[in-house]
Amino acid sequence: MTLLLNIFLMSADLHSCGKSRFYSSVMRMSEYYNLPDFDPNVLNKSKIKYYMSLMQHKYILHWQHSIQHAKKLEFYHIFKNEYTPSCYLELTSKLNERKELVKFRIGNHKLMIESGRYSQIPRVRI
Repeated sequence: MTLLLNIFLMSADLHSCGKSRFYSSVMRMSEYYNLPDFDPNVLNKSKIKYYMSLMQHKYILHWQHSIQHAKKLEFYHIFKNEYTPSCYLELTSKLNERKELVKFRIGNHKLMIESGRYSQIPRVRI
């Protein structure tokens, strides 16, 4: 963690010269997540863990809101409604099979439930 902190502090110095996108990205992220009392010059392990858990919590809230309100994720929400690793990922250790399962999960497949959306084919609800 110390190495990462040193890299971050070095990028803060580069930022003052206009040469660090990393520092700018971290600062934008702190604003986006509204991190309380975020001071990059006073970071330690406990603060970093706190900020990471806060960002994770906010991301999970965003994820839950998205799967409940996005039309594209309506079908996905039937199968996945908790932010936990899916047990189907443990069904196979073959990389190609896992890739296909993940493609199905994220809607990157040729099934009509996905491709029909682009052709404006209405879904039949059972």
